[in-house]
Order: sequence, then structure tokens, then C-alpha cells
Amino acid sequence: FTRTLLPQLGALANSKLKILIWYGDADYICNWVGGLALTRKMEWYGKKRFGNASFKDVKIGGVGHVGEVINVDNFSFLRVFKAGHEVPFYQPVASLELLKQVIAKQQIHSV
Repeated sequence: FTRTLLPQLGALANSKLKILIWYGDADYICNWVGGLALTRKMEWYGKKRFGNASFKDVKIGGVGHVGEVINVDNFSFLRVFKAGHEVPFYQPVASLELLKQVIAKQQIHSV
């Protein structure tokens, strides 16, 4: 028995709520490639642009190149380098900066 929450996630994205989906690239429990495929199938107003978008590098001062992001309006998908299932455990400094950006309703970006 499987269940998807994609319709609910799509509804949240359509509501313009700031959303960050992040995956550690070393996570073998929740694979980032599968997460990207899943989010590309999500029905929402930005689906076409998200599907055509390319990853952009994310660099955090003092940490370096921490990942790659796709931003479309209020929705961000982030692949975090050198991180497992619990991203903040593996990348605490970067995670704090990224969460500050989400709270400020910004697109994920380098600082």
C-alpha cells in the first residue's frame, strides 16, 4: 500500500507558501534523484518552468559549495552535498543559512 502527498504539496505550492524540498546527496534512504523526479511530476502552476529549469550552484561563505538548487517562484528543490538523511546534522552551518532564507521568503541563493 502506497500513498502520495503530491496533490497536497501541489496545493501548498499553488498557495504561494515558501517551500524548500532538500535532499542530502549521500542519503540512501530518500534518494535525491527520486525526490527530483517526484517534484517534477507535482501538479502546480510552476510545473512547466520547474521541469525545464537547470540546477544553479549554492555557495555559503565559510562553508563553500554546499549544493545545487532549482528555484521557481516560491518553490525550491535543493540537493545538498556531503549530507545524509538528516541534512542539518551533516551541514549545520549551511542549513542554518538556508532556513533563514526560507523564513525570509527568499529564493535559495549563495551568500
